[in-house]
Amino acid sequence: MKILKKRGFSILVFLFVILIIFFLVKQAPKKEIVTIEPTTQKTKEEVSPEQIEETKNIENKTKKKLEKPSKDCLEKFNLTKDTIIFYYSEESHSKAMKPIVKELEKEYRFYWTNNLWNAEFNKCFGLSGSTPSFVCAGTNERLEGEVSKAQLEQLANSCG
Repeated sequence: MKILKKRGFSILVFLFVILIIFFLVKQAPKKEIVTIEPTTQKTKEEVSPEQIEETKNIENKTKKKLEKPSKDCLEKFNLTKDTIIFYYSEESHSKAMKPIVKELEKEYRFYWTNNLWNAEFNKCFGLSGSTPSFVCAGTNERLEGEVSKAQLEQLANSCG
């Protein structure tokens, strides 16, 4: 009987400690995090307004354009000029984009790939490992990262 009382008391103490930790974490002040460079994060108070504006400008330039793929590339991989190549992985940003791409497939042509092992395909379309990436097969215009449905539709409309 004494063992049961000790065990029950230990469980109560454990639960009480967990409850205190929960309240302390919940009450901790939250600071807005701003990404300045891919590897550096600072709180908003540590960043100048100029740096924030520069970061926004960089984010707005995620739309890139490279050399157009050759006709051989399109034919070899059975793609048309209006096809959007969706290069994805199993990470959260790609997962967030999958439902949007599926919805847009009703109106636009998408080619899904998560294979970086095909060096010739990657060279033709400039895929380097950044996921998610969206590349217009005809113009090589691209979007990288998690983007809005409107941005993706804009790319699809300009593709071809």
